[in-house]
Amino acid sequence: MERRTLQELTELNHCVISLGGGTIANEENCQLVLQKGILVYLKLSPDEIIQRVQHRSDRPMLKDEHGRQLTPPELKNVCLNS
Repeated sequence: MERRTLQELTELNHCVISLGGGTIANEENCQLVLQKGILVYLKLSPDEIIQRVQHRSDRPMLKDEHGRQLTPPELKNVCLNS
């Protein structure tokens, strides 16, 4: 569904499409964006990412296998190993 939506949106002219990192992590999606437009990558340090997401409870990747919210040191470990 995500790729289909991305394909539809890349056919539009003069628009900005804000994507999460997971979309671009997929090579086919990344190539589609590069072929159809300009890709702007906003790079953040692990510490900046942790500062922004540490209190989010709606992101499954920020929790452990038991559903417990990861601590800032655990989040940093995830950032450095992804």
